[in-house]
Amino acid sequence: PRCMRYDAFKMLHFLSAIGYLLVILHVLLLSVDKGHLPAVVAVAMNGVALVLWSMQRMQALVTTRSVTLVRSEVLSDAVSTHLDMDVRAPGFRFTPGQWVRLHI
Repeated sequence: PRCMRYDAFKMLHFLSAIGYLLVILHVLLLSVDKGHLPAVVAVAMNGVALVLWSMQRMQALVTTRSVTLVRSEVLSDAVSTHLDMDVRAPGFRFTPGQWVRLHI
């Protein structure tokens, strides 16, 4: 059963990222104020993770390819709704187990 709409889930996802940044800011201010070494290390590690995440996001945006939508069909049952799409992407080869990020 569906617990929450996708739009609400997406908004909650963005709010969690803002909460994460506020926690990092809080620990940073605490580490500067108290000079507590474990807090400084935690902020540094989270900063490195944030930089690496930002680089990965930029790489994903730069390497985005265009695709052509060949066919689309909405499949519904009593519990859920699915979108089945056939797309053509020049130079793309699918490997079983591979995931694809679809940015609409």
